[in-house]
Amino acid sequence: MAISITLENIDELNALLKVEVKEEDYRSDVENLLKDYRKKANLPGFRAGKTPMSLIKKKYGISAKVERINQMLTDELNNYLQNEELNFLGNPLPVMQDINWESDTDFVFEYEMGLIPEFEVKISKRNKLNYFKIAVDDAMVDKYAEDIALRYGKMIQPDAASNGDMVYGEFQELDAEGNVIEEGIQHKSTVMIDKIDSDAIKGQFIDSGVGTRVEMNPKDAFTTEADLTDMLGIDASQVAELSENFAFTFETVQRMEAAELNEELFAKLYPDNSVTTEEAFRAKLREEAEGMYSGESDMRFKNDAVDYLMSKTAFDLPDGFLKKWIKANQENPISDEDLEKEYENYKKSLRWQIIEGHIAKENEIKIENDELKSETTRLVKLQMAQYGQTEVDENTLSGIVDNVLNNEDERKNIAQRVFDGKMINLFKEKFKIEESIVTMDEFIASVQGK
Repeated sequence: MAISITLENIDELNALLKVEVKEEDYRSDVENLLKDYRKKANLPGFRAGKTPMSLIKKKYGISAKVERINQMLTDELNNYLQNEELNFLGNPLPVMQDINWESDTDFVFEYEMGLIPEFEVKISKRNKLNYFKIAVDDAMVDKYAEDIALRYGKMIQPDAASNGDMVYGEFQELDAEGNVIEEGIQHKSTVMIDKIDSDAIKGQFIDSGVGTRVEMNPKDAFTTEADLTDMLGIDASQVAELSENFAFTFETVQRMEAAELNEELFAKLYPDNSVTTEEAFRAKLREEAEGMYSGESDMRFKNDAVDYLMSKTAFDLPDGFLKKWIKANQENPISDEDLEKEYENYKKSLRWQIIEGHIAKENEIKIENDELKSETTRLVKLQMAQYGQTEVDENTLSGIVDNVLNNEDERKNIAQRVFDGKMINLFKEKFKIEESIVTMDEFIASVQGK
């Protein structure tokens, strides 16, 4: 006889799932399980596999019964929920019951279920959303060109330091007369001039060369504890009692000299010879920046679409069940007080997951393995290009892509990127879009304004 499962709707949002298990449903399976136990049993006074079944039942009968019934419950519940295609939240929660596993032979197990009500998501050209497109101006292109030129530049040692240079030298603790304390703090560090917090101290570094000695209060030069401990090679516990008198003596001055914007640099950046002139280089940078900023615009657009759909799509959720489900599925225990504080955020996130899933199902949005590989390949190439590796053989690239996708967390992240891209494209297709051209500052202000 098959296990009996019935669903009782309590209201629109809650249901009770009842699973009836009779002795004939599990008896033979338990007997087979005990036979396996007997084959492996090694009890004193009996050869392996020769222990009387009465002793096996006495020792293992209850645990075998519990094991088999629990496995049957898991299997039958999963099959039922898949076959019935119920629109439910999370997973069923068992109702606490008094069960006498030793004497009871027939059982009725009950599970609370939270249901998702019927709802409709309306998106049409009557719904208008703004799309903020970030304009890439000449100043941005100049900045990108400067950054790339510095990245491919070379280190030189000028006679005198300028803002942006690095100075390597030694910090030495001084006494009140300006003499080095032999047992005091002495530490060699590299100081980035533009990271010095005091303009007065920074001024002593600029236009100075090897051998220069600058006296200072290090707490004025480096106002964060992390910078201070790093520069002086001390522990955080020493900061409070730190002397105000230190000297820093220059040993070397280093400067990153930018590479020239010429064919040699362009060939390194674009081995396919697609860029051979500075004009083409700047055009390429503008194109790449527009592509990068389009991602920012897309995410802002998606967030606006989410806010709009959340405000226009109304349905209730079973709060009582949902709170129980959240507590039951937390890795770390959460108090009722903390749950109440965070509940609205949980609920908001869940509501969007439900709406998003509904939209994806209605529009048959799925993620194929080929799409994951394609997106991963694009991301790997992009990352390698940032380190100057613009040409990679196909076998090496394929191996890297496979390694990335074999990492479960990475695979999930990339799948989410692909899914988000499909949702954004769907929203662009379904909504009426009003495009606004904005500067980066205006874009940031609009985001912060929200």
